[in-house]
Amino acid sequence: MPLDRAAIKNIKSKPLDFDTWRNSVQEAAQLNGLANLSVVTDHHICPQNVLLQFRNGAVDASDDGRLISVGTYAMNNGVIAQIQDPQARIEALMERILWACGNVFPGAENVMRVDDPMDTGGWEAKGALGKALAYANDLKDLLVQVMAVPSHRNWQDVADHVNPQGRAMLQAQKSILKWADAWATHPVYRIYTRLTKTETEDCRRNFDSFPGFGAWIHPRHEVLNQIASKLAIWEPTIRDSNGDDQRIAYKAMREDVNQSCFNGQDKCHDRWLEHHKAP
Repeated sequence: MPLDRAAIKNIKSKPLDFDTWRNSVQEAAQLNGLANLSVVTDHHICPQNVLLQFRNGAVDASDDGRLISVGTYAMNNGVIAQIQDPQARIEALMERILWACGNVFPGAENVMRVDDPMDTGGWEAKGALGKALAYANDLKDLLVQVMAVPSHRNWQDVADHVNPQGRAMLQAQKSILKWADAWATHPVYRIYTRLTKTETEDCRRNFDSFPGFGAWIHPRHEVLNQIASKLAIWEPTIRDSNGDDQRIAYKAMREDVNQSCFNGQDKCHDRWLEHHKAP
């Protein structure tokens, strides 16, 4: 019976054990002193749309026999669970590729990030996660390699790379866990940004972490403060207006912040006016 390729390429679900990874990252942040890391969003270093493009391209380049073979290899080598159905095996491998933990770090909600990378191609900046970025790049390159030459060996390299117990995966996860707390927020406004290693270490030594904030409170972060100063100017006008007047005020605020802080890029969101709330 031929494989259902449409079903294989449509797989976007997470492996059943992914929640364990999210919990591990939050616990690692606590060990570094962060009260409770926000884990609202799962951030892909190599973006999902890129992985889907190349993962599905690799499927298109391969015949059924090759896909069945790599599904069996993945099962026999601990990449996926023991699954008898060949279709279900390859679908489980597709989950592993899209949700490889070494390529994903939980954190603040995308819309609240002042450094959301979507406008720059979706790739996360290096920040504190140099080893995880290298892992993400390798994952993309391995998929491209399969698209060019869909051999069993090349598929095997992909499966090995997303093996939860594989060396490359564990190194990337170790990097993410070590720098799980590489997030900063403003003392008043619920806006977030990623940090470098040096900035994270500075926060660990010098700044506070309160439950409900989800990141280090960084009162001297230049970008956060620049944005917050603009938000503070617009907040009274917006809070005191309603209906069309409020919509106009929000639009003016977004344009002002975007022009002043992002060289005109469309970054600012109305929700940036939200304040932190004590739990």
